[in-house]
Amino acid sequence: MERVCSLLKENFEDMEQKERQAFGKLILKKWTYIRDSWMKALKKHKDQKTSGTSTKPSRLYI
Repeated sequence: MERVCSLLKENFEDMEQKERQAFGKLILKKWTYIRDSWMKALKKHKDQKTSGTSTKPSRLYI
């Protein structure tokens, strides 16, 4: 996690411990949101493929 944070923020190594933890939690929260949104869109896309032909095709999440 520290490596990812240091790649995303230049002065991550110089930050205080509390600031580093807060930044790490923020990055984890954003990653979780992005991952969950991707999985939800992927599931929706798969469900629309398997349902009847009258459904409107959805765009793939990008």
